[in-house]
Amino acid sequence: MRLRLLDILACPLDSVTPLDIIRLKSSTRPPGQNVFIAPCSTYCAHQNQPIRAEQTANQHPCTACNSVMIEDAILTCPACHRWFPVINGIPVLVPDGLRNEREELALLRKYEAAVPQAILREGLPLNLANRQSVTRTAEEEHTREEAHYWGEFFHAYAAIGDKSILDIRQKGTHPAYYIYGVLEPDERDRTRRYGVWPDHLGKKMFGPLAQFRGKRALDVGCGGGQFGLEAAYQGIDVVGMDISHGALSVAANHASTVGQEIQYVCADPMYPPFRSGCFDLLLSKDALHHFHDPYAALERLCQTLRSDGHLLAYEHVGNSRLVSAIIDVCARVLIPRIERRYARVSIPPVFQYPSVLEDVGIIRVVDALRSFFHPVMEYGELMLYFELEQLVYYACGKRRGIASLVRNLTFAIEKILLLFTPPDHLSFFGQRKPPASKSKEEERPGGPQKG
Repeated sequence: MRLRLLDILACPLDSVTPLDIIRLKSSTRPPGQNVFIAPCSTYCAHQNQPIRAEQTANQHPCTACNSVMIEDAILTCPACHRWFPVINGIPVLVPDGLRNEREELALLRKYEAAVPQAILREGLPLNLANRQSVTRTAEEEHTREEAHYWGEFFHAYAAIGDKSILDIRQKGTHPAYYIYGVLEPDERDRTRRYGVWPDHLGKKMFGPLAQFRGKRALDVGCGGGQFGLEAAYQGIDVVGMDISHGALSVAANHASTVGQEIQYVCADPMYPPFRSGCFDLLLSKDALHHFHDPYAALERLCQTLRSDGHLLAYEHVGNSRLVSAIIDVCARVLIPRIERRYARVSIPPVFQYPSVLEDVGIIRVVDALRSFFHPVMEYGELMLYFELEQLVYYACGKRRGIASLVRNLTFAIEKILLLFTPPDHLSFFGQRKPPASKSKEEERPGGPQKG
């Protein structure tokens, strides 16, 4: 992480900012291609002091600060006195029940000579003296399982060289049926403007990014970082946030290899560790449907957004029985042909079961989006055409003509079906609404929420 991140970080439990830092390991590393040299607005971590309104950019040591990369460190909250680790350049700012005792205590042992005794012996919630475990709720256990799952998921794809799942500009590395043990790449990705994404859909999803050049975005539940990386390519100052430290490690490694400057933070979106109003844009790709209460998550995330801020999301919002039935029938016929036609590899265990929180909040996502944002663009699809086109393309030996014919026919059928059924996938771009009054808040779907 760069020191400038401390300008926007806050304690996830009490929102206090700035956090204090104890540097344990750092290096000098030039910033990426899209370096943002605008001075911090509230706190200069390099000088360890608040920024006065009368100061100018020339008075900030931004060049020296941006060259410092913090690899390992400890962040402390001056209010609740908890400490939070920075591990391999990624700050971990999560509630007590989501702390990783093994990794965090290992950090304390590794740097025992440099860590203050108050943290080593009495630190909250973990220390080397007597606090070596934390109490977890069932929901927190599920969240930890979810984090582990997505770390394994993205590591599996990275291991076989699939970069398209991390970066839409890395074309021709997309093996559509790796989950069935087939590593054959999709050569059509090379001719698409948005890689694996169909061009018409990519234009709707990524088109709005151009207007946020030079502004700051938070990529919520970023996973391997695909959305945030494209935003960085387009000149946006991006912070990626996910509960999976493993997934963030994959994202950070790829962003570094392509020369993009992105900050990553391991955090629970229900407890976003950022100061109020520090982002211009929220990004979300297939994240909200993993929350038990997407409304409560957006309510808290909106606190980090400027009053005139926006959200750009691509979300799974439905499970059409008809679409599932059609795909299942076609898959039973065509998948065996695909498996016979192409070389087989072993299937990682992570592909053999869904994540524990998959689709837990799916029926609440659309209402939550509309509750907090005025829709500027809403575009729904069933994605039936995309699924069937892939099946036919591989089963027929990569014959584009046949696959395109199936795609065009299915796309027309899908448009008719959408007249009678809600979409399964939604591209959404909206502007933040003014905060609702308390009475309106209590009228939201599902009623008022605690916490």
